[in-house]
Amino acid sequence: MDYQGFKLVYTAGPRRREFIIPRYLKGLFETSVINRMSYIHQLSFCHHPLFKTDLNMPNGYPQANYFRFEHLVGVLGLTIMVFEVNLRIYEEFKYLRKEIESAAFLHDIGHPPYSHTFELAGNNHEDYTEKFILEDPELKKVFEENDINPEVVAQLATGRADDKRLRAASSIITGSVGTDRLVYLERDGFLAGHSVNFMPEDVIRMYNIHADELVLDVPSQNPITQVYEMLKLRIILTHYLYGSLPNRSGTTMIKEVGERVLRDGRIDEEKLYTLTEWELLTELERITRDLEDKRYNRIANLLKKGSLLVPVARFTVKKEPYESSIERIRFDFDERLKVEKELERVLDLDLVLVDSDILPKVEKGNMIVRIGRKTKEDKKLREVNPPIFSYMSEQHDKVLRTFYVFSTSNKKVDERKIMEVLGISEKDLDVEPIFVF
Repeated sequence: MDYQGFKLVYTAGPRRREFIIPRYLKGLFETSVINRMSYIHQLSFCHHPLFKTDLNMPNGYPQANYFRFEHLVGVLGLTIMVFEVNLRIYEEFKYLRKEIESAAFLHDIGHPPYSHTFELAGNNHEDYTEKFILEDPELKKVFEENDINPEVVAQLATGRADDKRLRAASSIITGSVGTDRLVYLERDGFLAGHSVNFMPEDVIRMYNIHADELVLDVPSQNPITQVYEMLKLRIILTHYLYGSLPNRSGTTMIKEVGERVLRDGRIDEEKLYTLTEWELLTELERITRDLEDKRYNRIANLLKKGSLLVPVARFTVKKEPYESSIERIRFDFDERLKVEKELERVLDLDLVLVDSDILPKVEKGNMIVRIGRKTKEDKKLREVNPPIFSYMSEQHDKVLRTFYVFSTSNKKVDERKIMEVLGISEKDLDVEPIFVF
């Protein structure tokens, strides 16, 4: 099996890695589905500047302006490295190496424009990743020429494997400390200006398979601090980068118009997953022109011009009132639209949107860690240091319960009127600060 190919250089902040890409993967780089990834932002609207706001939050991360293709190359490179530096994984899965490395490069090809953002209005990207791997004629040709099994690649890329061995192999890429997560946490941490106190190379050396499951074989307590740093960084990024004001504003706008056109059947969902971001914005602006409610065409035009709505209010709501009131508004299209129109009336604003939930669930320590190579003591990661995981979970939960009200105007509004429409009062607000590490 020939693994010699061409060299690629990948950088994440100050860290630089060189990878030799196997020759059998060369054809994948020349396919349309991979080429489209060069026009899909990895971090949606995080790079977009957001002006006219005085909330004490970062107004954009212009350096966080990279594309999903770069992420895929990083995941592929790190997955190749797993086979080069981890003899246990190499021996366990060398018969699947072609399929695992192909899956690493293709695991995100089903993302719609703006990555996870528009996904909130449509299908899961894994559905289309599987569809493209199994049906795309260009991919099919590469697979046939290089003796790669597309059914296995699809299962590995999406984590939807019935076979235990394939699930274990898939977790090398998609698991809670898989190469996918290692790559985006490292790069995004640097781009957001946070300390990245873990090395992916060290983590992948701890990979092992136990009872058909990927585990971390930790030689002592000390290396596990790198895993804590990963989890802590993910929660911080969830709040400051993925939940930044530009990303929340852009996400809320595109989800609002996206849900409407999909509900009305004005855009073919399969076509949506083949578009670039500019093609999507052009299409949304065109198909919303004849809608009776002109708010959707206004939103589409603002997005196309690069004008995001600004936040006029921010609330962190306690758990009980959030679950009984605000959570419903976030996820129920009709309920949210009714609230937004009422807010436009009582605040005398021409366009108001209520923040839609965009934040990922945090990994709460389900990864199995084996402390000490002699005793092989199996523990859930959260059992190694329960106070840390309890605190992380509480902080992440509070981030999920923080939401914004956006408008075209940044004029001062009466927040009491907003709370009245939302059905919450001051006693429902959580005023404790988020993140005190």
